[in-house]
Amino acid sequence: MKKISLYFSLFSLLSCSKQTFTACDQSSIYSHATFPVGVAVDVSELKTNSQYRSIVINQFNSITAENAFKFLHVQPDINRYDWEETDYLVDFAKQYNKRLHGHTLVWHSQLPSWIYGFTGNWKELLRDHITQEVGRYKQDIFSWDVVNEAFNEDGTLRSTIWLDHLGVDYIRLAFEFAHTANLEAKLFYNDYNLESNPAKLKGVIDFLTHLKASGIQIDGIGMQMHITNTFPSINQVAEASKTIADAGFLVHFSEMDVYMNTADGKTFLSKSELQEQANRYASVFTTYSQLNEKNQFGITIWGVSDADSWIPAGLPLLFDYSYEQKPAYCACKSLK
Repeated sequence: MKKISLYFSLFSLLSCSKQTFTACDQSSIYSHATFPVGVAVDVSELKTNSQYRSIVINQFNSITAENAFKFLHVQPDINRYDWEETDYLVDFAKQYNKRLHGHTLVWHSQLPSWIYGFTGNWKELLRDHITQEVGRYKQDIFSWDVVNEAFNEDGTLRSTIWLDHLGVDYIRLAFEFAHTANLEAKLFYNDYNLESNPAKLKGVIDFLTHLKASGIQIDGIGMQMHITNTFPSINQVAEASKTIADAGFLVHFSEMDVYMNTADGKTFLSKSELQEQANRYASVFTTYSQLNEKNQFGITIWGVSDADSWIPAGLPLLFDYSYEQKPAYCACKSLK
């Protein structure tokens, strides 16, 4: 998660404090949906920020760790696993009855520095990491983003450290190892721009369908849904999600936020911009609700408030810098 400067944070808080929104009822967002509604969480914020923690507890019934389960954090040294934050999230999810989605086992980013000089057996490295992580939580975590962002925009495989050392087989191996470590878990592929790029979507679906036909368990596809107030069209979102469902996969809107195209340095949205953002959230939630229920895994919002978003300049989330609900929050509770 990207952090903004202290000055910008304080200025934003002061600016947003001048805004007043018409509040809707305080019932949870998920209670208005027939599918899980989740949020990406940061462990340090959960531990230290009471407003943040309260929103997570009261508004969502599913959580995804922004960073805690990624390779860099789980295996910072070649012979050492660090389970402090992941254990905390498992305990938190149990305490508050939240579904915990594991994100992510294999990615080309956020890797520890030691891996770039690794000269051992890469297949065994991958097997051990996935087996340790998925196996440790096999009683607690029943869904994982196994592979993240493995495709280019033209639908070909991205050049990554995993592709370099294991070839195309690394994706198959990752899903095999995850399935072996937890036979009950739902296993996902996760990527961005699938809702707006037919070539990339086709490349992903063709590749995963081929793996499934060869006996590899792949249950779903995460559409990250980092969208703006104007792009892609809601028809594109609907068509892409239906294409995934028709191919036999669960559909997860896995990292949703709505970036507002505002002037540089702007720290709050106008009334009309707030309504545009609310309409956008409402249309996405409604579109998702129209999928066949058997293909619905849920929607996950990528962050709690604009203050802790990975793209704070876009003011993309349901709560403002003061953790006050925005019109978009209410819009997610008005499915049609």
